[in-house]
Amino acid sequence: ASQQPTRSQPAAAMAMASESEGTAGVDRPNVEGDFDERLLAGFEAARAAGNILASDPLLSEFRNLEGPLGIVVSWNPDHFSRKRAQGVVCGACEDIAVLAVHEPTALAERFHFGKANPAEFLFELGQTLMPTFEWQTECCDWDSPVLVNMSPLAVGHVVVPVACRALLPQVLTESLLLSGLELCGMSQRPDFRAVFNSRAAFASVNHFHFHGLYLDLCGFARSATVSHLPIEVAPRCQINVDISEVRVDKVGPPEYPLPALVFSAPCDVKHCLAEAAWAAVRACQELGVPHNLIFRRVPATVRFEIFLMPRQQQRHHDVATAGFNAAVMELAGFVMTHTRC
Repeated sequence: ASQQPTRSQPAAAMAMASESEGTAGVDRPNVEGDFDERLLAGFEAARAAGNILASDPLLSEFRNLEGPLGIVVSWNPDHFSRKRAQGVVCGACEDIAVLAVHEPTALAERFHFGKANPAEFLFELGQTLMPTFEWQTECCDWDSPVLVNMSPLAVGHVVVPVACRALLPQVLTESLLLSGLELCGMSQRPDFRAVFNSRAAFASVNHFHFHGLYLDLCGFARSATVSHLPIEVAPRCQINVDISEVRVDKVGPPEYPLPALVFSAPCDVKHCLAEAAWAAVRACQELGVPHNLIFRRVPATVRFEIFLMPRQQQRHHDVATAGFNAAVMELAGFVMTHTRC
């Protein structure tokens, strides 16, 4: 049933922040074991500073949309009005190319995450996610940093530009798919998600990056013991394919309004999972089909899952009429609206 909007109260994040002495934009050790604590404590330090984030996620209101899917709707008075200038173009007359050539010199002339305010820096993942590229640039000192999202959807929303100094375009490879799984494996929380928007699928910057979010802090914790995105609990139909230890399912109409493929495998064979998902992602790229992805670790089954959502070009989504964007979180069942409703 529909519920009244409630103000965000990320108590866990506040508690972690109060216990930490770290300062956003200063501490840069390579760490893995305390990933969640450092992320949430650093995010809260950036939020409390008052001059780093463009919008305060504590002002967000969440409510469950009436219906069987469990969609969560969010609104923040400052989220869209204060966003950093982006490359997202809706209503254009021509499609955006899904594939892009790796041109570090050209990208260096535009905004990339190496130009982010140092105060947005939380900590460094180093080469944990991906080996160093031979074509590193001098655009910044970061390898694979965790940065606060300037216009966060919720508390703990970060951006992770993998191999930041390589200035890669927003185009997945098999190695980068594996990086998304590695990123999920760093979190000890079952509600953590790494997500990806391809070019023409509401990627805001043509510089390779994942987003990281916690579903408990996106309003889902109020409705379930273990937080799930609506697409994650939609009925699945197994596809019979011969891929060792990798299961492939599909979801879609009429049970869920959008089609998706779900690749899953035990955590200890994540390389096989990345290889299987890469075949489908590469097909999307070669056919010019935009796509969004969700990466999650399922502690109960000790498995990783990758959701691949092929979709139309973003120009076909009328943001002004719909009142919301159509990036990965919206497609998965978390909708940030442009107006209070």
